[in-house]
Amino acid sequence: MKDFQQKVEQLRKLLRAKQLDGLLIGQQKNFSWLTGGRSFVNLGTERAVGTIFVSLDTAVLFASNIEAQRLIDEEVQAEFAEVKVFPWHLPGRLEQLLADWTEGKQVLWDSELEAELSVMRSILSDDEQVRIRSLARETAEALEQTARQISIGETEYEIAARLAANCIARGIEPIVNLVGTDQRIFQRRHPLPTTKRLERYAMLVVGGRRQGQIVSCTRLVHFGQPPAELERRLQAVATVDAALILSTVPGKQFEQLFATLQEVYQTVGFANEWQHHHQGGLSGYLSREQLLLPGLVREVQANQAFAWNPSISGVKSEDTILVTANGPEILTFTGQYPTVEAVWNGSKLARPGILVR
Repeated sequence: MKDFQQKVEQLRKLLRAKQLDGLLIGQQKNFSWLTGGRSFVNLGTERAVGTIFVSLDTAVLFASNIEAQRLIDEEVQAEFAEVKVFPWHLPGRLEQLLADWTEGKQVLWDSELEAELSVMRSILSDDEQVRIRSLARETAEALEQTARQISIGETEYEIAARLAANCIARGIEPIVNLVGTDQRIFQRRHPLPTTKRLERYAMLVVGGRRQGQIVSCTRLVHFGQPPAELERRLQAVATVDAALILSTVPGKQFEQLFATLQEVYQTVGFANEWQHHHQGGLSGYLSREQLLLPGLVREVQANQAFAWNPSISGVKSEDTILVTANGPEILTFTGQYPTVEAVWNGSKLARPGILVR
């Protein structure tokens, strides 16, 4: 409840700054950020099944009679001044209720203040840091478990099914579930699973969500000794990843990070590879709250989560980190997967290697 009250006060500060009377929260990412609960039934929609009205003096939840009690009993970690319930078969009643509560007031929907809310979502509270550490560890465990389970001859769909099952068993929604095998890893940076069967080499990618928070990671597995060229590419991309992670400290400008990634791609001998795929960026209640882009004016802040995902044709390195005053904390590191040692500016960092089966 403390986390909810602190966030409500953040929203009220925003309302005062914008000279608004209220804000309507209707998107899943903002509903989950504010309440710490799931706000969906259908995974394929951004709209939450409840709507929250936050004003300078109250916070009210609106939901149908299907969802209201379930949200209160099982999902939201929040204390609302009122819960307004409408019959599911009268959907127009919601619009009428919202109109009654907002009549004569200066009120916006959360989608109209996305820039401001994205900044709020990206700075993790103490409670959120506890939750994301648990989520990250378990997501990585599910991914690495899958890498150890898969077999030659399985289709990418079957491998993705294993990954989804391992995530869901841990209460994690695999909202990104990518599987590439063999030559497809060299051809596709976002390999949606297909009917192709695994021969030797697989790349598994997951974006795991729980209570709205999202972490991302990638792991590679090879049956038999990997070719020397593949290992060379992995070492190169691990160096890019290490450089980005080690550079992600409070006060660092995004423009500086982009310059770093260009420099290190050049240094490792793959100067143009950054142009073929995005490099990741700020995480939170979206897989990427903000991609790292050239010319972007933004500053890294403490208690933000980042997921860098540099790639070179055939390999990728990806984990989710937390920015702290003492340096980056790699949240999706389990200590149970092979690693390679990457060095940048004299600092060493272990990055995920290739699991040899």
